Amino acid sequence: YTAEQLDLSLAKPSGPVLGFYDRSDLGFYHRVADNYTLFDNFFQAMTGGSTGNALYLAAARSCINPKAPADARAPFDPGETGLDHQFFDLPYDHAGLMVNDLPPTQGPTYGGQDAALRISPPPAAQTYANIGDRLDAAGVSWAWFNEGWDSVKQWALKDAFGPGDGSAVIDTGRIYESHHNPFQYYPRWPDYVRKGHMRSDHDFIADAHAGKLPSVSFLKATGARSEHPAESAPTWGMAWAENLIRAAAAGPAWDRTLVIVTYDEGGGFWDHVAPPQIDLYGLGTRIPALAIGPYVRHGHVDHSLSHTGSVLRLIGTRFGLKPLNRRDGEAYDMSGAFDWEQKPAAFKL
Repeated sequence: YTAEQLDLSLAKPSGPVLGFYDRSDLGFYHRVADNYTLFDNFFQAMTGGSTGNALYLAAARSCINPKAPADARAPFDPGETGLDHQFFDLPYDHAGLMVNDLPPTQGPTYGGQDAALRISPPPAAQTYANIGDRLDAAGVSWAWFNEGWDSVKQWALKDAFGPGDGSAVIDTGRIYESHHNPFQYYPRWPDYVRKGHMRSDHDFIADAHAGKLPSVSFLKATGARSEHPAESAPTWGMAWAENLIRAAAAGPAWDRTLVIVTYDEGGGFWDHVAPPQIDLYGLGTRIPALAIGPYVRHGHVDHSLSHTGSVLRLIGTRFGLKPLNRRDGEAYDMSGAFDWEQKPAAFKL
């Protein structure tokens, strides 16, 4: 198949349709772009589902399942199988690397998905470091702030296959999206929980107001505010993000704060910019990315090739961390967004 043939076949019967949101739909995001830095050449990490791209944010790679069954693996050359497009929905590629969504087996996860849980990547197979491990080793504070965490944290140290209800209790992403939290897939998950690295968005707001945010904070919405097509209107996610950004801006640490707003993957709209292929798994489609902060250039558009790994490269550059692998080690560090000579600017949007 050529890319054009796949696009047309997957979009039947209408064919590819171009859709967009304008300034009247997403006013806050547009004002941020006007006043800070927009990355217009920023791509999702991999061609695949939300989980794989979330994992790239944590470790610059996806999870592996060496024992993934053959019927869960996409063929190496789909064009020769005669399977039409069934391979797009399979969770693993031919090598057993996860390319689509599967729930984690640790912590709050999804009930009623026993078959999916049993082929989910085993934590013990993830023997490589992620950004949390790098930050811990360097003594740098960090936290993953997840909307809805307070509702599910009582199951955080349970296993999906444990006695009773185990941890498989969440039946809707509107409460908590377990497959969007990459840290649940690693064997150190219980340590992350016990050390207080998993927190709620309410905790973020309280810490921001008190000037007690960790050095590195990740924030994730539930399905209701993820801006995912057919599940969340973009304006709902924008309102959630705006509330958090304003909390950070109003806090005493704003003069040394940087906020990056981006997405795990593309939202289903067609784009005229083809993703550059830097390796077998990506890059994926172009996604929005914004930098906001007192030293961020005003009204600037950064055209540098950047991607999810650039966020990791930025963190690594700031704290002197060893790269996780080639993906973040060779990524653009987003430095063009900053003007260290300008006077720190207050947030006035």
